[in-house]
Amino acid sequence: MAHNFIALQDKFVSDEFVFKVEGVPTDDLMPRSAELVAQFMTMFFQAFVDKDIEDLGKAKEKVEEKVKLLESRVGKLVHDLENEKEVRKKQYGQTISNYIYTTLSKLPNFDFKILGAEVVEIADGFC
Repeated sequence: MAHNFIALQDKFVSDEFVFKVEGVPTDDLMPRSAELVAQFMTMFFQAFVDKDIEDLGKAKEKVEEKVKLLESRVGKLVHDLENEKEVRKKQYGQTISNYIYTTLSKLPNFDFKILGAEVVEIADGFC
């Protein structure tokens, strides 16, 4: 677009153009001048719009890259959270087992029913 802008500028700023315009009645020049100004403005604005579109395209690509990176990070965090939950669940189960084993070792007649059905089932597994 910049090339078109320069070509248009060269066309209407040249000595040849000025020579052709001199002596022509103003009424004859006005409609054509308005048309040429409109063309000039269109080309001028188009050059800026093209640049803005290009800049927006680059910005969109950067945002898409950041989104992919963030999605990757979120996926990793979800995976880490799931692993952490599994580890804690195993630790809880091991803690309960240790508690039951210790209780059975020291208090063989302890009534595990007060701790719930799950604990009773585990305690029965030790016996």
